[in-house]
Amino acid sequence: MAVFFTGQGDAGISHVGKDKLPKDSPFLDALGDLDETNSFIGLVRSLLENKEIQEKLKNVQESLFVVQANIASLAFSQVKAPPFTQERVQALEKEIEDIAQRVQLEGKFIIAGDTQEGAWFDVARTIVRRAERRVVGLSKEHLVSQDILSFLNRLSSYLYALARLSAHQESIKESNPLY
Repeated sequence: MAVFFTGQGDAGISHVGKDKLPKDSPFLDALGDLDETNSFIGLVRSLLENKEIQEKLKNVQESLFVVQANIASLAFSQVKAPPFTQERVQALEKEIEDIAQRVQLEGKFIIAGDTQEGAWFDVARTIVRRAERRVVGLSKEHLVSQDILSFLNRLSSYLYALARLSAHQESIKESNPLY
């Protein structure tokens, strides 16, 4: 029978092999935010009808697992992570450039929610930004790959571009704040 709990974390400590960290550790905060990012992108992916974007988001999720493994390897000696490469950043940059060829940005703030799909992308973008802030915080004391930092930054831009693309494809003019 599978066991879905061990009880080892009941005292507020996470265990990976022989390594232990308090659950409120900056590493676990960052890993938790990255996990939330990955899960929310999975939710967005499950709601989309566009198979091409679904596949691209699944590739993003794969990259996020590599990011998580790299962050975990900084805290837990038992974790071995594959290298995170510049190619993953470049792939996102290409996606953003492709969208920019189709969608004209106005350079103004957008009020989220004019399309349901766009709103999901906008929420995902804000979750990525939080994860990025946590990882940047870690990078001040630990050697976090610059490619990981760049990837998280581009990922929020990519999700923003996808939100704008969604409105464009539905011929919706998005709302700007009136101030």
